[in-house]
Amino acid sequence: MGGRRAHRDVYQWRPWIVMIPRFGMMVTRDGARSGLILPGRYLVRRSRTMGQMMYRRT
Repeated sequence: MGGRRAHRDVYQWRPWIVMIPRFGMMVTRDGARSGLILPGRYLVRRSRTMGQMMYRRT
């Protein structure tokens, strides 16, 4: 059962610090878009439909 819980935790927002710029999906109040993720503090989670990491500025 521990594996299932860890699997679900991937879809919860958690704090993340980005130190190297990367391309990814950024979530804003207008929706999600792909673009350059600049260094800084973000909340991150895995997208259920797209399977990639989603970033939200904190």
